[in-house]
Amino acid sequence: MVGERYRDLIEAADTIGVMQRTSANVKRYVAQLTEHCQSLQGKPSTPVAARPEHWALSHHYTVLAQVKLLVDLPSKLWGEAERECWGRAACLQRLGQHVLWHLQLATGLEPWKALVSRQGTSLASLGHCLLQGCWRRLLSLEAPVSWESQLESLTGLAILQGSSLTELLTQLLERRLGLVYQLVASDSVSVREQLCGLATLLVSTLQLVQAAFLTSQPSALELRISEVTKSNACDLVSFSESPSFRYAPAPVREFHVQVNLDPPILEVLQKECGHFVKNVEEKSVEHIVSHLSQLHSLQGLARLGADLRERLPKEEAELGTLVLGEQLSLWNQFFRVHVGNRITELISLQLNAAMDSCLQALEAVKAGARGSVLEQPCEDFTWRTVSQEHLNTHRSFQEVLVLQTRGLTPQVQALCKSLCQHLERLLEELRPWGSVEKDLEQATVAMLGRWHSFVDSEMAHSSDADWLALLGQVCQGLTELCPELCLCFPAKKGAQDPWQKEQLSLRTLRDSAYKSCFTLVVQQQAASLSEQLNTLDHFLSAMLCWGEVQVQEESEGGHQVQSTVRVPLQVTVPLQELLFSVCQQVNRLFGHCMPKDIQSEVGQLLTSCLEPAYVRSCQALVAQQLPPALCQTWALQLLMDLHVLNLLFQGGTLSTVRAAVEAQVDPFDLDVLMPHLGRQASLAAQQTSLLLGLCLGDVGAGRCLVSGPSNNRAPPTSKLLLGLCLGDVGAGRCLVSGPSNNRAPPTSPVVLPVLAAGSPRFPLLPTLSRFLDESPLATQGTATSGPDGSSSLATPSPPPKS
Repeated sequence: MVGERYRDLIEAADTIGVMQRTSANVKRYVAQLTEHCQSLQGKPSTPVAARPEHWALSHHYTVLAQVKLLVDLPSKLWGEAERECWGRAACLQRLGQHVLWHLQLATGLEPWKALVSRQGTSLASLGHCLLQGCWRRLLSLEAPVSWESQLESLTGLAILQGSSLTELLTQLLERRLGLVYQLVASDSVSVREQLCGLATLLVSTLQLVQAAFLTSQPSALELRISEVTKSNACDLVSFSESPSFRYAPAPVREFHVQVNLDPPILEVLQKECGHFVKNVEEKSVEHIVSHLSQLHSLQGLARLGADLRERLPKEEAELGTLVLGEQLSLWNQFFRVHVGNRITELISLQLNAAMDSCLQALEAVKAGARGSVLEQPCEDFTWRTVSQEHLNTHRSFQEVLVLQTRGLTPQVQALCKSLCQHLERLLEELRPWGSVEKDLEQATVAMLGRWHSFVDSEMAHSSDADWLALLGQVCQGLTELCPELCLCFPAKKGAQDPWQKEQLSLRTLRDSAYKSCFTLVVQQQAASLSEQLNTLDHFLSAMLCWGEVQVQEESEGGHQVQSTVRVPLQVTVPLQELLFSVCQQVNRLFGHCMPKDIQSEVGQLLTSCLEPAYVRSCQALVAQQLPPALCQTWALQLLMDLHVLNLLFQGGTLSTVRAAVEAQVDPFDLDVLMPHLGRQASLAAQQTSLLLGLCLGDVGAGRCLVSGPSNNRAPPTSKLLLGLCLGDVGAGRCLVSGPSNNRAPPTSPVVLPVLAAGSPRFPLLPTLSRFLDESPLATQGTATSGPDGSSSLATPSPPPKS
């Protein structure tokens, strides 16, 4: 046991000796290392690798310094990216790529190969993220406070991609052009946001090009790139305090980012920007039109236009001159035409809707009318004499009176008022737009063109005279009761005033409607005349009074002989009925407002419709081969009708048929009878004109043709001629009202029997006989009165004997 204990002590002493020697060696190496470090700190410019004896160790340190730099770069790069210093971040990424390539070409990388490869992948990913960050800032449409952030992004792109400034400009314009479809084809945003975004894209792109490439010489982008790339690796990574940076090789420590600073030529830049603007217009025009078509209100369109103008810069002309080399108006080039077209479409839609409303109202009037579509008695068309006190206290009645003097019914007033309401709303919505007068005029002309087409179609296909008269009244109302319609036309002087042209066109259309209406009236009334003059029985029943005239003739022996001949004193019954019926229809349809142009054509129209009837009657006279006396009686009665018509309507239309009828009378008798027949025809024409003119006045309704301030004398005959007589066009129908001291209008004993008669046959015939009784020629006749005082001329006298 004692031996084993001594052996353990000896082994422990040996171990302590070994530990002492090892400790001394460590102290010696630490001292050497301290001395070596002190020498390195005193001479930092002298790398360890310069010493051949330490080459292996210095190469190892060089690799470790570069690996450490690769490991530290991502955190520094992200720090710069968070501050949006894209230029410095891009320089750090380029430095990392440079260190990575340097390590891959060096030796002794085996222990760190996996780490270096992983860091290379990270740097590549970071470079892609930096590119996305730069483009995200450049493609943002938010209004920037300044252009520094965009310049920083362009600097980062230029460094990361290594492209020239011209290539960078082309890429920038192409990428921003791609935003057009993204803006205008999105369904998640409103039309206003889309179009305003398009305006913002255009303006911001041109302003960015101006700020980055054209503001100064050299440009702001060139200055920014030069400022960023002048820093070397030491300034970029701030590794001057790190001992490991001393082992980095010179290519790493002296690294500078190289960028192509060749600026784009001005002509090339303007050409590229011009292509950009043109391409934006081509890509967006279809979407702009589509989006504007979704706006159905002129007020909404006005608000959109105001928003677009706010997005466009006031100095866009200067911007276009600098960037594009020409004057620029983005509103005119992109939006004005399309907005103007949409305004025109909306104007046309609203005007068409107004016209549709009027046409539907007219059709409703036509469909709902139980009788005449006019639905107004004769009194409501004419002037009534009312007291001044009533006019002063009832303003509404005075307004109605004004309408009545124009011949416009309340339903015409309602139609015009409805149209005016539509036009008033339209004009109010168009107030923000000051340059649509021409478009409004064209749309209004097109709307009135629809009205012209409608009336023309009705005139061509309708056989309702009342309906055509109502259409004519509406034409008159459009010219007089629609002040808003006048406001739809620009104010011009003289013959160039478009509203005067439209008024003339509407009045022409009114005259055409009235003429068509009167043509139907005459045709309807003249249809029965021909049937009553074609046979002998009908003709004999149509004749009225004949009178005897003493004629001095010379016999064969030269002696004066007095003989008696018979001549007709009145026109035939069908002609009197026709004239009276036409007068009633004219009074009912037109009142006192029948245009003078139509009056001037009435005689020709009426005689042209009557001429075929008398031609057929003359042909029937010849064809029936009657005895000479009866044939001459028929011919004389026809001549009486033709003479009266000629005196009433002053035309030569009936000259041909008159010559044919005269051929049926013995020439010698014709020479004798014609003077007397002419005098009787003149008297009959005056009496017929007088009576037909008096029938225009409704005595019971308190309406008269002429109301004067003085006495109660009967109106003179010359003032009461039928308005159809072209010799005195306005005398018989000019209804004049004057102060009459509330006296009743003069009562005529002639009018009352006519208006009160209830017989189915035209009641004017006995009245005409009474006028003939009072004439000197009739006094000389054979007419007598019965004991009850009634006229015996109600039954026609027998025809003259040969």
